[in-house]
Formats: sequence, structure tokens, C-alpha cells
Amino acid sequence: MDNSKEKRIQEQVGLFELGQKALVRLSKVLFLAMVVMISGMLVYYVTASGLCSVKPQESAIVLRFGKYVTTHTEGWHWYPPSPIYSFIYIKTSQQSLDVSFEALQERQMAGMETANTNLVPGTDLYLLTGDSNIIHTSWRLQYRVTNPRKYFETILGPKDPLKPDQVQIDTNTNVRQGVRGPQTMIKNILGSVILKVTAENKVDSLLYEEKEAYRNEVTRLFAMEIAKLDAGIEIDGLQLSQVLPPLPTRKSFSEVTEANQERGTLIELAEQYRVNLENETQVRAQQIRSFAETYRTKVVAQVESESIYFKNIYEQYKENPETVLTALYNSTLTNVLSAVEEKYIISSSGDKHRQVRLKLNPEPRKTTAEPEEVR
Repeated sequence: MDNSKEKRIQEQVGLFELGQKALVRLSKVLFLAMVVMISGMLVYYVTASGLCSVKPQESAIVLRFGKYVTTHTEGWHWYPPSPIYSFIYIKTSQQSLDVSFEALQERQMAGMETANTNLVPGTDLYLLTGDSNIIHTSWRLQYRVTNPRKYFETILGPKDPLKPDQVQIDTNTNVRQGVRGPQTMIKNILGSVILKVTAENKVDSLLYEEKEAYRNEVTRLFAMEIAKLDAGIEIDGLQLSQVLPPLPTRKSFSEVTEANQERGTLIELAEQYRVNLENETQVRAQQIRSFAETYRTKVVAQVESESIYFKNIYEQYKENPETVLTALYNSTLTNVLSAVEEKYIISSSGDKHRQVRLKLNPEPRKTTAEPEEVR
């Protein structure tokens, strides 16, 4: 009995020792794993977390305890990890911003574009012209960051400028203060310039006559404001996407636009007719001038020839008048008689009783047989 009890005790002691050994081995394994994990985290913290990798079309600003150190535009760089050094990545490729002063698009899509549609204050956006009319415009701005340091130090931006602007909330009152950031600031500057230029022009010039001048003036003033800000931003372009009247008056303005287009077409046709008529008139005038010049040359040459002939005859006449007169008389008589078909020569004898009989209305002389009429 005692032997069996001792045997059971020994077995229990053996099992306890085995469990204790297993627990010790497990503790060693866990400790080793923890050491490896901590070592890995430490290595990552010291190496990878301090690595600055600059992607294409980006720049990286390096800060030491929040103070600017340098700017990298490409490649891999390593610095001691946070909180000693931190990195701000800024996009340097072309970026686009849309600024709109339009009525709520959902109302248009819902089929509410009727004569009774009114603007909703606080919801619909609009612009006032210099003659107290309302218009809606849409703009698209293309810009790029050329100086990342100035861009970072001048404009209040989010911690990650690659992301959209952040909503600022008052920590004391927990009240939303609005969206703040570089894009919001640029939009506000452009919006104020658009308001100013629109208020200086009349609605007809903005809708029909001077759209390009309107866009150019907004671009000029906006570029001046950006230059004053000195934020390291360069404007690539500003497009005026559309200029529209309010919804209730849009149909009437469309009719005016069609009338202006028809007027422009008629003016263009009239201008084409004027040009064609001028060309034809110039051609006809040139033909008349050419004919007159040819006729003048011919007449002058003929007169000069007759003048030379007359002078020659006159010189001969002064030397021998009778001979010249006789020659001229014979020449004139020859020319006259050559045009007469029947000639009668009457002697100049002194017989006063001589009779000359001429047949009046003689039959026409038959020269050749007339061809028969073709039927």
C-alpha cells in the first residue's frame, strides 16, 4: 500500500518537473521572439522610418523639429527618424481646380429648369454684373508648384498636402470653422477676382461680346494676386468653361443669342457680297482702263503717223505745188472711183447739143446663181 502511494507521488513529481521544464522552454521561446520583434522594430525605426523616398513629379521638404532643413526633388534619402526629422511631400506636377458660380446642379438634373425657378440663397451661387444682372460662370484653373518651400511656408495646408484640404474644427467649442488649405485659399483668391471683374462689366458684354476679354482680365488680376502672395505657384492657364444667365431667363437669352447669330450670318453674307462686287468692279474697271489705254495708244500712233505724212506732203508741196496737187487729186479720184460699180466717162468736148441718157432704176446685175433656200 505504501509502495503504491509513493509510486503515485513520484509520478506526480515527475509530471510537475516535465511541465516546469516545458514552461521554461516556452518562456525562453517567447522571450527570444520578443527580443527578435523588438530588435526588428528598432531596426525599422532607425532605418526605414527615416527613409525619404521622392516619387516623380513630387518634392519632399525635410523638417528638423518642425524647422525647414532642405528640399529633395528626386531619389532616396535617409535621416534620423521622427520626432527628430519629418517629411512633407508636395505635388509639383500640373494640378487643376474648378471654381463654379452656378445654381445647384441637382435642381437642374431634377427637371426644375422652368420659368418659376428661383435662386435659393445660401445654396445657389451667382455673380452680379455692373448693370445689376445675374449670371452663372464656371472656371478651370491649371497651376503648378514651382517653389515647394515657399508653398509650404506661405500657405496654411494640411499635414499631407497630397490629400484634399481638411475641415478645421475649434477644439474648444467643437464648431466647424470651414475647409482650410492651399486649394481652398487659391479658390478664394480666384473667386474674389472673378467677383471684382464681373461687377465692372455689363451682362451683354460678358454673355456675347467680350468673353475672351473677360477671361483675360480675370487671368491678369489673378496672376497679380498670386505674385503678391509669393507662394511658389505658377499659373499654367485659366479657362472660362461657360457663362450662363439665370434659369428663368435662359430661354429669352437663347432667343437673343439666335437672333445675334442670324444677324451675324446676314452681315457675313453682305460682307461677302460686298467683297465679290468690289472684285468684279475692279476687274471691270481694269478691263475698261486696258481698253482705253489700247485705244489711246492706237489713236496717238495714228495721229502721229498722219502728222508725219502731212509734214512730208507739205514739204513736197512747198517745193512743187502743182505736182503734189495733181498726185493728190489722182490718188483721191482713184480711191473714190474704186468704190463705184458703174462708171460713166463723158468727154469734155464743146458740143453743147450732145445728149447723155442714163437708165433709171436698172435691173440688178446677175453675177452668180443664188443658192436655193434649204427647206
